Amino acid sequence: MGSYVSIAECQAKYNVVLNCTVDGRHITVNGEDAVEAPFTRIGNYTRGHFPGDPDVAGIGILAVFIAVTSFAIAAGLVSFFWQLAKTWGWKTTYTEQQKTERHNQTSISDILETLILACSDQQVFTGAAYALTLRFGKGCSISAYHYNIVANMMLLTCATHLISVTIVRNYWKFPWLALLRIGSITFVFIATGLLMTNQNANSNEPFPTGIPDANLTDSSIFLPAVCFQTEGHTTFNTFKETTSSANAFFMDNLAQSTPRNKIQGWNLYIITLLFYGAAIIAEFIRFFRRGRSRKGLRGRIANEFRRYCGLGTPMRKILQNVFLFYLAFGVGLSLAVIIISTQYIFSLRRWVDRSGWIELDNNDENPENDATSFGQLVPLFSSALIVFSFAQIISGAYTLSSHSVPLIN
Repeated sequence: MGSYVSIAECQAKYNVVLNCTVDGRHITVNGEDAVEAPFTRIGNYTRGHFPGDPDVAGIGILAVFIAVTSFAIAAGLVSFFWQLAKTWGWKTTYTEQQKTERHNQTSISDILETLILACSDQQVFTGAAYALTLRFGKGCSISAYHYNIVANMMLLTCATHLISVTIVRNYWKFPWLALLRIGSITFVFIATGLLMTNQNANSNEPFPTGIPDANLTDSSIFLPAVCFQTEGHTTFNTFKETTSSANAFFMDNLAQSTPRNKIQGWNLYIITLLFYGAAIIAEFIRFFRRGRSRKGLRGRIANEFRRYCGLGTPMRKILQNVFLFYLAFGVGLSLAVIIISTQYIFSLRRWVDRSGWIELDNNDENPENDATSFGQLVPLFSSALIVFSFAQIISGAYTLSSHSVPLIN
């Protein structure tokens, strides 16, 4: 997933020779030669000849990632307020008998949760494809600029998956499918962590993750990302630095995203990862709580839960409010991720577009502003699966309604 890639490895294993130098005005700093802006060449590229990559930073692929995540969060917000209305008595809460009678009816919560799951499933495959491509296809060639874009796009997928695990009540309705989803989502979280920790390598030059000042037009961000990476175990070292002390964890990492080097979104990733772990534990609790019709341990636990936390009991009210706080935190965290990551991605794209380094197409346009490249069309059309999921549940609800027979007293 981009882990432990280095200049030496690219040359030895893939026969890729990298140019990690910049040419510009030479000056002497502390007796040593240094180069300062304006640059005449960055790596292999002169101004106006840095190749864009629409399949990574194209407006189409970014629109898909952001739209799918935004839609999932919007559905999560509606689901949260729906749960809030039921908990605080603004909406009637059905008894167990009423729930049984309405078993075949499709509720608003069912529709919202189906859409959220569809968003998560769509981004599992897209996110995994990006992670694998970056590790085995473009690990030695992707620029630091595009690497930053991919890392923050992966963070967006984590936000989508967090919403699905947090909001969906019947995640364990089909246990094997739930395990497959959790396994895939965990893979995406691990891949995202590897991508980010690689930006904290012990290289001579720190990985350029910040957005250059608006008045500048030159940056080492156009160099290959591998120029700032090493063969060292950056993942282990970064997590060790992150958790070395309370001050390092809260002040350096959560407050500033700097285990050593600045990693854009690292604080959000750490909080999201911790909450994802809590959400998995909550899902296992849900799994046992909803098993009253099952035999064995699961059924016994569910029946004991209903004995002490049944509808109308004080403990039930307390747990419902704790659950509301849990939902609010999950939705709020995902919302923060999409706002901050989206702002970063588009601010970085805007600076690159204005820098004059990117190579224009035949129409004198930035190719990353064109949404019609093949690599962008695939995820664009795959997002239509969300629409099909919505159509399927509505069709199923209509079919059940049309075939229902009223009870005769």
